[in-house]
Amino acid sequence: MCRKLRSDSLLLSAALLGIGLLQTLAFAPSARADVGQTGPGVGVVTTETEGQCGTLYFNSDGTYENAFGVRNGLLEPPYGQFAECYAVDGAVCAVVLDLTNTGNTPTDDKYIDIYVWEGGGENPGAVRCLETGFVPGPIGLWPEISRHEFVLTEPCCVAGDWWAGFYSDWGTESQPFWWYIGADLDGAGGCPRLNIAPGEGYPSGWQNPSVIWGPDQALGIGVEVSDCPTPVEKTSWGRIKSLF
Repeated sequence: MCRKLRSDSLLLSAALLGIGLLQTLAFAPSARADVGQTGPGVGVVTTETEGQCGTLYFNSDGTYENAFGVRNGLLEPPYGQFAECYAVDGAVCAVVLDLTNTGNTPTDDKYIDIYVWEGGGENPGAVRCLETGFVPGPIGLWPEISRHEFVLTEPCCVAGDWWAGFYSDWGTESQPFWWYIGADLDGAGGCPRLNIAPGEGYPSGWQNPSVIWGPDQALGIGVEVSDCPTPVEKTSWGRIKSLF
C-alpha cells in the first residue's frame, strides 16, 4: 500500500448543460443526516477527455442528473468514502473525478484522498493503494461539472475485479459542502458505493447510494490504466546456484 502527501491535480473542464437535481448528505455523530435537494433536470457533458497517463475508463454515460455530497465533519475513513468498481488488468496511474459545487470555493486545506481497493465481492475489499492530500483546484459551479485528474505518484498494479474512489478530507470543524461527485441516474450502470457510518438512520457500511438518494446507476469516478511494469528476473545458472 502506498501513501503519499500533498499532490496536485490536473483540472480538466467539462460543461454540464441543463438544470440539475442536487442532493446532499451530512454525517454527524449522534445526529440525523441533513438531506436536501433542488429541482430535477438533465445535464450533458459537452467535452470528452482522453487519458493523460493511460486509457480512460468511466462507468457513467457522460451525463449527470444529480450530484452527491457527504459532509464528513469529525468522521474518519472508511466512512464517507465513495467508490466505483472496475475489471481491467494493468496499473492504475490516475483516478479521475467529475465534481461540482454550489458556490462554496474550497481553500487549499481541503483535500481529496484517493483509494484503490482490492475486489471484495459486491463491495470494496482491502485497501491496495492510497495517496492523500490532493488539492482539486477550481471546481465547476452547478450545473457545470469540472473533471479532475489525480495522478498517482506510484501506479497501482491491479488484476481482476477492483475498486477506485475517494474520501473528502475537509477537516474537523463545521464545514459547508465544498464539492459533490456527479451521479449518473439513467446510464448503463456501474457499481456506485458509499461507506455509511452507523447511527445515521440508513444501513451502515458499504451501500449503494440509492439507500439515501434513490435509484442511481454510476458515480463520476473514472480511472486511467496503463501497463503494469514487470521486473525482469535473472534466471542464469549462477543466480540459481546462489539460492542454495
